[in-house]
Amino acid sequence: LYIAIDTSGSMSGSRITAAIAAVQALVEELGATVPPVLRNDICVVLWNTTVSGLQLWRDAGRLAFTALAAWLSASVVVGGATDFKVALSEAPAFFAGAGAKRRIILFLTDGEPSPTGSAAAAKALLDGIADVELFGFNIGLANTSWTALLDNTGADGVPVIAPGDTETLAGYEFRFVELVPVRGPNFLADEARVEVYRNGEFVARLAPQKRRYMATGQVMTEAAIDPGLFRDLYVAMGEPIGEDGAWAIRLHYKPMVRWMWLGAILMGLGGFTTVFDKRYRRLRSPAAVSASEAAHGV
Repeated sequence: LYIAIDTSGSMSGSRITAAIAAVQALVEELGATVPPVLRNDICVVLWNTTVSGLQLWRDAGRLAFTALAAWLSASVVVGGATDFKVALSEAPAFFAGAGAKRRIILFLTDGEPSPTGSAAAAKALLDGIADVELFGFNIGLANTSWTALLDNTGADGVPVIAPGDTETLAGYEFRFVELVPVRGPNFLADEARVEVYRNGEFVARLAPQKRRYMATGQVMTEAAIDPGLFRDLYVAMGEPIGEDGAWAIRLHYKPMVRWMWLGAILMGLGGFTTVFDKRYRRLRSPAAVSASEAAHGV
């Protein structure tokens, strides 16, 4: 796991605070669930015009994640430009030593590339890494095309949107209407009201939640799903970004996912119907038929 956090000048204030807090929460969660055998490699890069901070751990255990979380708690100095190439400059060497482990990059930024050519240079670095997945997180960024140039995760989107904003995925328009507090039987939650449209027509109203359970203090994400025969739409909340009510929102478009289950049912029905097909019944030989008739005096 390679995490690139933009620390350019525009990230000052609440933006860098929220970005660091989100990554720190992820690190702490990974530290609490360290696998016993194949452990994770993790690299966190703070970047702007240059790499301003770096932590790299191979086969990270609980102590490593604890140390990394403490490192993230230190004050981060922001400044400089948004050089996308610098953000990924440590990735080739990091993944070269990762062996057969899954390769994931989390790319966090609030700005367009500066210099502009650094986006193409970053894309060239990314293309040189085999089997890597890059998820782009846009922090209050109106023009997301630059991050989309690097994000190679197909039909998944990770925009950061505020109430009133919209995001398009696979021909569907997701409109973040409002954020409301909700009280459940044993939890408090922030609930996003998201309306989905296609070709201007209303499709669904979804209400994903970020829950905090009062008894344990545990925070959980409750995704909202609009199921369909030929596709499912998922909306899940990430973390709040900035002070304008914006949130990291993950959108998924999953075509034909229902047919994974319907296909198994159809195969079962096919097997059942063959029981009643005469072509598949065992036929007795003429000798056996004659012996049976003789025994019955026929």
